[in-house]
Amino acid sequence: MGTIKTGYWTFYYHNGQTASKGHFRNNKKEGYWYFFSEEGKIMKEGHYRDDQANDWWIFYDIANHEMSKFQYQNNKKNGYALRYKKKKLTRAEKYENNIRVGSWNSIWAFKRDNPTISF
Repeated sequence: MGTIKTGYWTFYYHNGQTASKGHFRNNKKEGYWYFFSEEGKIMKEGHYRDDQANDWWIFYDIANHEMSKFQYQNNKKNGYALRYKKKKLTRAEKYENNIRVGSWNSIWAFKRDNPTISF
């Protein structure tokens, strides 16, 4: 029987760069995690609950100056997605059970259609 992962762990690529880091509870990812490329650049970060992606996740495309934030529930996109280019919000989307059900290219249209959402 192997080691039961508990507490804070860091995983590394063969070149010594950090691949990922975060907490485990009874062999399951729990809490906030970070994932990096082999070059050491952050690729994504977000919340795990009972080994499943939940709450907000951030994805980085550093080469294109893009960033996306997605809401997850039990490893599926469920909620809002916000897409940024050069730190400017360029698009908002809504997902239900991993299916896009709404998309707005204008932040004003998004706010009009979703008046209770703040970010």
